[in-house]
Amino acid sequence: MRILYLSGIVYLVHGVLCTGQTSAELPPGWSETWSTEPLVAVDDDCSVSRVTRYDMTRGKVEVPLSTSPLDDFEWPRIAPMNSTAGEQWEFDGIRQDGKESFCFGFYRDPTYSFLGTGNLRAYVEFGFANGSRYAVVDYAEESTIISCPGRGTRGIWRGDSWSYTFEVSNDMTRTKIIMDNPEAKGVIVMTSVASPRYADNNIWPSKDAILATVPHFYWVEPVPVADIYIEAVIKGESVKWAGMGGHERLWGAFNWYTCLDGMVAIRLHAGPYALSFVQFDSARQKGLQASALMLAENGTTIFRTRLMGSSKDDNYAVTWFHLASSENGGSL
Repeated sequence: MRILYLSGIVYLVHGVLCTGQTSAELPPGWSETWSTEPLVAVDDDCSVSRVTRYDMTRGKVEVPLSTSPLDDFEWPRIAPMNSTAGEQWEFDGIRQDGKESFCFGFYRDPTYSFLGTGNLRAYVEFGFANGSRYAVVDYAEESTIISCPGRGTRGIWRGDSWSYTFEVSNDMTRTKIIMDNPEAKGVIVMTSVASPRYADNNIWPSKDAILATVPHFYWVEPVPVADIYIEAVIKGESVKWAGMGGHERLWGAFNWYTCLDGMVAIRLHAGPYALSFVQFDSARQKGLQASALMLAENGTTIFRTRLMGSSKDDNYAVTWFHLASSENGGSL
């Protein structure tokens, strides 16, 4: 039995709590042409999932929702979409001093379709050291996801004058995000420092893992913790820094407000150690929580638990949270 006590400094990035320090250099695995080289080479062997703004099944049609641990983490889990189920590809990062951050959300989700905007949206938010923010929600005309065996997956959300792209390598060790709209252009790269994991805390790959969290809501973590680097120009201002980040995949039979009463996500990178903690609170079964904590050392997982209370027989973690009312975050 091992016990982990968690405390530190915490920062809020659009609902994702991040903490840690990393090198100011470009993450390992990227060449001098990192900003222009494609991470995933696409050819005729690749599988393609393409949907347009208003694509949705109508009437009483059974819609499969993938819960297989053997399916590609990045491949769509809900196809076709219906009027209730949605999914998200989320990426976030924070500068090494905690003063700047970003969050990207790529959605195939009908939650706001009643507004007439469609089911495909991209959310982008940057927080800056001076306390200002850049945030935009764009509704795409088309979302295309391309999965290439042995190479990785590329996702593109595209509108009339903009596009947002993510690329994730086949082993999920490297990630690239490209932002291109009239106000903001940039590239972000990530190199993972912890193994991908499932909702039940099994490490990828596993044929027996479980992807369910609270009722009707599913989650996997392709990139628990990563070294990141960003170069961008946002409204004419240069943004260039290194730090820490990660990537989540989330999907559910119903929207977040129906399934979740709350969510906490924490990343930490300190020296050789990388930690990720995620907790879901059920909206349908009050008091039900699903937690998963993992700790890696030099990329190797050394501690895992889903138990957030003392035990004589099993590994467990003790956590406590306090968010101070400051501009950039608070204490954990």
